[in-house]
Amino acid sequence: MTDSPQPDIQIHDAKLPGSLKAFIFRDNSLLQDDEPVYAINWFNTRSALVYDFYNFLAVRSVRKIGGGPFIKCKLEKTLMDDDTLRRDVLLIVKYPSLVNFRRMLESTMFQLVSLLRTAAVSDFTFGFTKRQDGGADLPPHDPKAPTKSVITVIQYSGAFDSGALYRLLDKHADIDLYYSGLISGEIATGKTSDACNRVPCIISGIHVLKSDSASVIETLIESPDFQSLTQTPKQIYAGLYNRIL
Repeated sequence: MTDSPQPDIQIHDAKLPGSLKAFIFRDNSLLQDDEPVYAINWFNTRSALVYDFYNFLAVRSVRKIGGGPFIKCKLEKTLMDDDTLRRDVLLIVKYPSLVNFRRMLESTMFQLVSLLRTAAVSDFTFGFTKRQDGGADLPPHDPKAPTKSVITVIQYSGAFDSGALYRLLDKHADIDLYYSGLISGEIATGKTSDACNRVPCIISGIHVLKSDSASVIETLIESPDFQSLTQTPKQIYAGLYNRIL
C-alpha cells in the first residue's frame, strides 16, 4: 500500500486466467475512465535479454489499443539518494484511457507475454498518472540525435510543492520540464476487490526534467532553492538518466 490518495472508484471487470480478475483502483477526483493516462513503470532489470524480448512483444499489445511508449531511460548517476526508491529503469507508457488499458489486460496474448515480465524485472513498481505539466506529446526518440540526460525526481508521500518547482525552472532556460504527474490509480489482482494483491506503487508523484548538460541539472539539485523543496516529502530520490527510447 502507498500513501497516494484513496481511490473511490473501482474497475474490476478485467478477466484474467481462471477465477482471477484485475482491479484498477483510481481516484475519481484526479482521473476519469475515458481520458489519457500515463503508466509509470519503475523497476530494476533481472535479465536484460528477457526484458528486451518481453518489451518487443508487449509493445504490440500496447499499440493495438492505441497506446505507446512516452519515454524510457536508464540510470546513469544518483544525485539524491533514498535507496528504497532507487530503480535502474523508468518507462512511461501513454494509454488512450483506462478503458483501453483494461481491454489490453483481457487479451490472451498480453496475458501470456506478461509472464516474461516476471522473469525479466525485479523491484517492479507501477502506477497510473494524469499528466500535470500541460505539455504536448513529443515526437519519437531519434537514436541518432545527441544524447540527452534526464533527471527523475520522485516523492514518496506527503506534500510536494510542484508549483514552487515550476517557478524555479522558469529561472533556468537550459532545463525543460519533460513530464510531471501524480499517482492517481493503482492495479491489483485477485478474486475480489476486497481480497486482492496490489502491484507495488512506492511513489506518489514524479517530475522528469531534461537538459543538454548533466552539470546544469546537478547544480539545480544542489541549489538551496531545490533543497528546500525536499524537506516535505517523506522520501525523495533524484538521479540522472540516459534516454534510450
